[in-house]
Amino acid sequence: MTAAFPGPPLRVLSLAIFGGTFDPVHRGHLTAARAARDLFHLDAVHFVVAASPPHKRRSPLSPYPHRCAMVALACSDHADFRPSLAEAPAEGAPPHAFYTIDTVRLAVLAALNIADEYHLLKRKQDSGATDYQKRAHLLADALDEVLDEKRKAG
Repeated sequence: MTAAFPGPPLRVLSLAIFGGTFDPVHRGHLTAARAARDLFHLDAVHFVVAASPPHKRRSPLSPYPHRCAMVALACSDHADFRPSLAEAPAEGAPPHAFYTIDTVRLAVLAALNIADEYHLLKRKQDSGATDYQKRAHLLADALDEVLDEKRKAG
């Protein structure tokens, strides 16, 4: 406790994003998640079920809801394993490809509670860039700008 910040110290949670098709989820996934949790002292491991992985377009996958249900069941015995619908398609829409940068962006935006500001900046900066590297740079630039504005605002 300090004079500037009375009360108990804030604790930052550490988490891992474990993405995959999980078709099916199996003991190897759980073993890897436990090992990462223990090695890095993680508070949680989020199992992000890939709706339409770009590298597996030609392979038939089990339906997304079924894979999510399998992950939820596998995580149910582990309080620190959490099934995630971060890549779930919008209701009624077909699944679209998510890249790792997209999923990480969603996690960062949620953690910083700046989704609205980010999307405004993205529209302002987006010049039709569609390839992976340009999108990653746009993300970094936009987050830097938002964080700078948040710092200035106090």
